[in-house]
Amino acid sequence: MDIVKILNTIRAKGLDEAHFELLQQTYELLNQNIRQTQTTNAALRENNALLKENIERLEDEIRELRQYIFEIESGSASPEPERGTPELQEFSDIAESVLKMCLQRGKTEFSNEEMMQALPHSREQIDMALAELSESGIIENGTGGPEAHRYCLTLVGKNYALTLDDGDNDLK
Repeated sequence: MDIVKILNTIRAKGLDEAHFELLQQTYELLNQNIRQTQTTNAALRENNALLKENIERLEDEIRELRQYIFEIESGSASPEPERGTPELQEFSDIAESVLKMCLQRGKTEFSNEEMMQALPHSREQIDMALAELSESGIIENGTGGPEAHRYCLTLVGKNYALTLDDGDNDLK
């Protein structure tokens, strides 16, 4: 429904110019709010889908670990659980630069905003690198506000990051 057309029809029948402009501005602002709300809603749906995927992945990992614990307790366990270790996996240059930045700063927790400020890459490139590291188990999602997502290195990630290191770091 185009409210401006309706207002033009009413204006021709006696609505003065000042009231017309006031009503027109009000409805334009309402339309902007509606579009912004729709955009926000779409972003929240996407975020919700990503969170559901993460929950499913974590639940699968919990099931695997519980099975492994059961096998250990019953004495039929293999030496180590089958988990994706990135020992020989190669990551993109940007993903490795994220890990190296963690080493240089001695941090195991960081946000995507911190990486965007510290590294000369675009938001999309850094987000893709973080997704790559997250999928491989090097980092995991932490908490975050509306502007930034927090991440932390996993134990596997710390060990992998140390293999990239020249020996001078403060990673704890």
